[in-house]
Amino acid sequence: MAIRQRGDSWEASVSYEGQRFRKSLPTRASAAEWQETKLYELRNGIKQHPKLPLAKWNLKKAIDMTFQMVWGGKRSEKENMYKCNQIMKYFGASIPICDITTEMIDEWIIDMRRQGNSNRTINCKMAGLRKVLRFAHQRGKVTTLPFFTEQDASGSKRIRWLTKEEEDSIYGFLFQDEDMFDMFIVLIDTGMRLGEFERIQKRDINNGMINIWETKADLPRSIPMTPRVASIIEKRQLRSSEYLFPQKRHYYRHRWELMRKELNLPDVVIHVLRHTFASKLVQRGANILSVQKLLGHRDIQNTMIYAHLAPHNLSDCIDLL
Repeated sequence: MAIRQRGDSWEASVSYEGQRFRKSLPTRASAAEWQETKLYELRNGIKQHPKLPLAKWNLKKAIDMTFQMVWGGKRSEKENMYKCNQIMKYFGASIPICDITTEMIDEWIIDMRRQGNSNRTINCKMAGLRKVLRFAHQRGKVTTLPFFTEQDASGSKRIRWLTKEEEDSIYGFLFQDEDMFDMFIVLIDTGMRLGEFERIQKRDINNGMINIWETKADLPRSIPMTPRVASIIEKRQLRSSEYLFPQKRHYYRHRWELMRKELNLPDVVIHVLRHTFASKLVQRGANILSVQKLLGHRDIQNTMIYAHLAPHNLSDCIDLL
């Protein structure tokens, strides 16, 4: 028996009954361990069964397994499901997970840009696919992980909010669609995210406040209700469902998409309602710390993107001269 260093690895060899066995390992200790184990197996007639090839996973199988083991039951489950449906729509649910290459990822990024996705949205979708691929890699379904080119989302960007005319236009368009109208009013008057809105239950309403327990920042908060939000909540509390807004996310997204096409508002996504809520508060003189609490931002820097909208900041400084 011998152990020899060959470059960066160590080669262990075992001779037994005219046969010689070799194996390269990263350390001398692991080579010695293999050598001892191999000799024991040979002397005792222990045969190692050859490893059978693992069954291939397609993209849908990899996503389903990731949901069962990682995402299932978590607050991000619905959002991850939406992202993964978008991923399968582009790549195809049946594509073998091991066939997704860096070049395909690059082409996907270009396609998302063409569709008007922001760099932040592109990074978010890529994070979903990266998680699925890593999960499959850890289980031997992917040999080499593709490279994801992170998009720069750090630069300053224009905050899109609704003008009074746009808000009135959407109000009139959705007025006859109760579910969409109620969503529109609640989101623009509370600044909630769509995922938070979907999870509101009857028990979350107390003393004129909406209590939000599951949030993006894991920071529960309470939001006071405007009179028109209170009217919507009171009406829905009389219904049988424990959830006040039981429609599925794709329902809201689909009907919102129809609305913005009809009104020619291509850049007005549902999240713009949250920006509108915050922008109106700051423009009307609300304290930025209060806005932070209402939005549920853990980091004040996330709220500071609205600070420049405060009407008196610059004039107050000049008055000090």
